[in-house]
Amino acid sequence: MNKPTRESKKSANYALILNGIHAIGVSQSGKAINRDASFISRLKSGEKKISIDEIVELFDAWGLELVEQASDKVQVDRILYKALVELSDNTLGSAVSDNAPKINISQHLYESLLQLSNVGIKAMLEQK
Repeated sequence: MNKPTRESKKSANYALILNGIHAIGVSQSGKAINRDASFISRLKSGEKKISIDEIVELFDAWGLELVEQASDKVQVDRILYKALVELSDNTLGSAVSDNAPKINISQHLYESLLQLSNVGIKAMLEQK
């Protein structure tokens, strides 16, 4: 699993913002910051700027949230995470708990295990 480049992150963030605008429309986006639809259109074209407070309001309206980037953290698909938790609970039962012994593994190994789990879950779904 390759780390995304700065440019690919920027493109992904831009796409999320455009999806947010599209999801609720320019009128509702404008209302979220007490502006009109034309302001949002001019914002998209770069003709207008907004404050940090307005960015926060728009992110909330679009259902987006910022997450801290850290070298020891990975972003995992929510559905995959829930499936992995469910599988581990069903498989390991009481061994998975807050008191269970923890081990340290490299991020590369962790990502590999996630990838393997993802493939396994897809295979299970295809069998249904």
